[in-house]
Amino acid sequence: MFKGLRKLAIVTTLGSAGIVALGLPAYAQNNVNASQTSSVSEQAQKKWLDMRDILSRVELAGYTDISEVEKESSGYEVKARNQRGERVKLYVEPISGNIINEKRRDEDHD
Repeated sequence: MFKGLRKLAIVTTLGSAGIVALGLPAYAQNNVNASQTSSVSEQAQKKWLDMRDILSRVELAGYTDISEVEKESSGYEVKARNQRGERVKLYVEPISGNIINEKRRDEDHD
Protein backbone atom coordinates (compact mmCIF):
# COMPACT_ATOMS: atom_id res chain seq x y z
CA MET A 1 0.00 0.00 0.00
CA PHE A 2 2.81 2.42 0.84
CA LYS A 3 4.50 1.70 -2.52
CA GLY A 4 1.33 2.77 -4.34
CA LEU A 5 1.09 6.02 -2.37
CA ARG A 6 4.77 6.69 -2.90
CA LYS A 7 4.40 6.22 -6.69
CA LEU A 8 1.35 8.47 -6.67
CA ALA A 9 3.26 11.17 -4.76
CA ILE A 10 6.23 10.96 -7.14
CA VAL A 11 4.04 11.07 -10.25
CA THR A 12 2.03 14.00 -8.84
CA THR A 13 5.20 15.88 -7.94
CA LEU A 14 6.81 15.23 -11.33
CA GLY A 15 3.59 16.07 -13.12
CA SER A 16 3.32 19.41 -11.30
CA ALA A 17 6.96 20.21 -12.00
CA GLY A 18 6.44 19.41 -15.67
CA ILE A 19 3.43 21.73 -15.87
CA VAL A 20 5.35 24.52 -14.15
CA ALA A 21 8.37 23.93 -16.38
CA LEU A 22 6.19 24.04 -19.48
CA GLY A 23 4.56 27.26 -18.34
CA LEU A 24 7.78 29.15 -17.60
CA PRO A 25 9.03 29.49 -21.18
CA ALA A 26 5.64 30.83 -22.28
CA TYR A 27 5.62 33.32 -19.40
CA ALA A 28 9.18 34.41 -20.19
CA GLN A 29 8.32 34.72 -23.88
CA ASN A 30 5.33 36.93 -23.06
CA ASN A 31 7.50 39.21 -20.94
CA VAL A 32 10.07 39.56 -23.72
CA ASN A 33 7.34 40.39 -26.24
CA ALA A 34 5.85 43.01 -23.93
CA SER A 35 9.17 44.81 -23.55
CA GLN A 36 9.87 44.59 -27.28
CA THR A 37 6.41 45.99 -28.04
CA SER A 38 6.91 48.98 -25.77
CA SER A 39 10.28 49.79 -27.33
CA VAL A 40 8.78 49.46 -30.82
CA SER A 41 5.95 51.85 -29.93
CA GLU A 42 8.46 54.28 -28.40
CA GLN A 43 10.48 54.19 -31.62
CA ALA A 44 7.33 54.72 -33.68
CA GLN A 45 6.34 57.72 -31.55
CA LYS A 46 9.68 59.35 -32.33
CA LYS A 47 8.49 59.55 -35.97
CA TRP A 48 5.29 61.36 -35.00
CA LEU A 49 4.76 64.94 -36.12
CA ASP A 50 4.78 67.42 -33.26
CA MET A 51 1.65 69.32 -32.22
CA ARG A 52 2.62 72.44 -34.19
CA ASP A 53 2.80 70.39 -37.40
CA ILE A 54 -0.56 68.79 -36.64
CA LEU A 55 -2.07 72.22 -35.98
CA SER A 56 -0.71 73.53 -39.30
CA ARG A 57 -2.07 70.58 -41.26
CA VAL A 58 -5.51 70.91 -39.67
CA GLU A 59 -5.58 74.63 -40.50
CA LEU A 60 -4.45 73.94 -44.09
CA ALA A 61 -7.35 71.48 -44.38
CA GLY A 62 -9.74 74.38 -43.68
CA TYR A 63 -10.55 73.87 -40.00
CA THR A 64 -10.80 76.94 -37.74
CA ASP A 65 -11.32 77.83 -34.09
CA ILE A 66 -8.97 75.05 -32.98
CA SER A 67 -9.42 74.75 -29.25
CA GLU A 68 -7.44 71.64 -28.38
CA VAL A 69 -4.78 69.30 -29.75
CA GLU A 70 -4.29 66.14 -27.69
CA LYS A 71 -1.67 63.44 -28.14
CA GLU A 72 -3.29 60.06 -27.60
CA SER A 73 -1.83 56.55 -27.69
CA SER A 74 -2.77 56.00 -31.34
CA GLY A 75 -2.55 59.52 -32.74
CA TYR A 76 -3.85 63.04 -32.22
CA GLU A 77 -7.32 64.32 -31.39
CA VAL A 78 -8.15 67.88 -32.37
CA LYS A 79 -11.21 69.94 -31.44
CA ALA A 80 -12.10 72.57 -34.04
CA ARG A 81 -14.78 73.93 -36.40
CA ASN A 82 -15.23 72.47 -39.86
CA GLN A 83 -15.93 74.41 -43.05
CA ARG A 84 -19.69 74.46 -42.22
CA GLY A 85 -19.01 76.01 -38.80
CA GLU A 86 -19.85 72.83 -36.87
CA ARG A 87 -17.82 71.89 -33.80
CA VAL A 88 -15.97 68.66 -34.55
CA LYS A 89 -13.44 66.29 -33.08
CA LEU A 90 -10.80 65.19 -35.56
CA TYR A 91 -8.70 62.07 -35.40
CA VAL A 92 -5.33 62.70 -37.03
CA GLU A 93 -2.80 60.07 -38.11
CA PRO A 94 0.39 60.96 -36.21
CA ILE A 95 3.07 60.33 -38.85
CA SER A 96 1.44 61.68 -42.02
CA GLY A 97 -0.82 64.26 -40.37
CA ASN A 98 -3.79 63.07 -42.43
CA ILE A 99 -7.24 63.53 -40.91
CA ILE A 100 -8.66 60.02 -40.68
CA ASN A 101 -12.02 60.77 -39.03
CA GLU A 102 -14.26 63.68 -38.12
CA LYS A 103 -17.07 63.53 -35.55
CA ARG A 104 -19.55 66.32 -34.82
CA ARG A 105 -19.47 67.52 -31.22
CA ASP A 106 -22.39 68.69 -29.14
CA GLU A 107 -22.04 72.44 -28.45
CA ASP A 108 -23.43 72.09 -24.90
CA HIS A 109 -20.88 69.54 -23.74
CA ASP A 110 -17.62 71.15 -24.88
